[in-house]
Amino acid sequence: MGGGPLRKVSLPLRALPRVFVPGATPDGEIELPPDELDKLRKVLRLQAGAEIAILPDDGTLIRARLAGKVAEPIGVEHPRSEAERPLVILQALPKGDKADEIVRACTEIGVTGFVFFPSRRTIVKWDEAKTESRLHRLRTIAKESCELSFRTRVPKIGYLASLDEVLKQ
Repeated sequence: MGGGPLRKVSLPLRALPRVFVPGATPDGEIELPPDELDKLRKVLRLQAGAEIAILPDDGTLIRARLAGKVAEPIGVEHPRSEAERPLVILQALPKGDKADEIVRACTEIGVTGFVFFPSRRTIVKWDEAKTESRLHRLRTIAKESCELSFRTRVPKIGYLASLDEVLKQ
């Protein structure tokens, strides 16, 4: 048994709790969104000084230490976790909560974007009032799937009113 002082060991990237903070930079303290802070503190029970990974949604990963309501950057890494070529799924509106599963599974395997649209044979219709809330839900599912699958970018999720609009893009 050695009598020297204990030193902190950096955790491997895959062991770090991951938090998406769009636009974060390693230049100074990073303010954490309240929902992410709650997840780190209440769900993961992290204390001040715990090492976390901040994902600014630009392909980089910022190692940081938790300090109150902010994170203090300690380094930047560029993991290769994204596909070399973009892959966008054009999906006619599915029934029930199948859209959730499509986004979850496809995000985990590397899809970079989704475009949902109604087709002539689509049974389900998204009314205009609820479309934005459904897209918000799908974006949240995509973000959570990225955290689980060690991705550094969240796929873009959109909605177009018809197949003709999809084909024009």
